[in-house]
Amino acid sequence: SITSFIYHTLKACDPALVQHFEEQGLGTDVYVWDVMSGLYSEIFTRNEWLQVMDHAFANEPIWLFLLHVQWLRQIRGPLLELNDHVSLVTMLRRASPININQLIQSTYRLQATYVQGDLSDPYRRFYEFKNDIYPPVPVSYTHLRAHETPEHLVCRLLLEKKKRRKFDEII
Repeated sequence: SITSFIYHTLKACDPALVQHFEEQGLGTDVYVWDVMSGLYSEIFTRNEWLQVMDHAFANEPIWLFLLHVQWLRQIRGPLLELNDHVSLVTMLRRASPININQLIQSTYRLQATYVQGDLSDPYRRFYEFKNDIYPPVPVSYTHLRAHETPEHLVCRLLLEKKKRRKFDEII
């Protein structure tokens, strides 16, 4: 999983920080998932966020996870000074002054030295959906609005069934 990948990478790069998190009862659900689920919008300024996303979209998926490790390492000083769970959670959920260019450069350095293996392989490339698994089925305006009432739900399901039959006949 992504949280496991970041945990193991951070532990290899900064075992003292991981130990501090563990001593304070802070799990990856907080220091990884809470931040990533908001796509860093709460911890970076708008311009920082745009800069990070430019690099994230231009790289392999693993780049964004390595950025997360490097971000934690960049704010490690203040994190290590906090000795209670609530303060750590608060700090991780708000913007901290960082040098975004230094963060991006350190992420590229980490990416260049990161050893490929079972843990990182799933995040090194994008996978395509197979057409036979997710066939392209046209969606009508009625289909999109059908969720508004229970009566429309039945209509939507009937329309969907009808479209699937037509699609199967074509194939």
